[in-house]
Amino acid sequence: MTIMNVSGLSDLTSLSFRRNNAITAKGMNAFTNLVNLVKLDLERCPEIHGGLINLKGMYSLLVLSS
Repeated sequence: MTIMNVSGLSDLTSLSFRRNNAITAKGMNAFTNLVNLVKLDLERCPEIHGGLINLKGMYSLLVLSS
């Protein structure tokens, strides 16, 4: 499964990619369709720098670990 596969899971409320080197700033664009996401764990994902802008507008997101 790639990160792009999660973009179709709009009912998802919690997601963790902790300690994942494959998540990139560009790939974080896949999270924009996860409108019901409440918790996102990106702790120790070193390639996400600059990608947090893709989370703008995710009003349901209450917990972000990065």
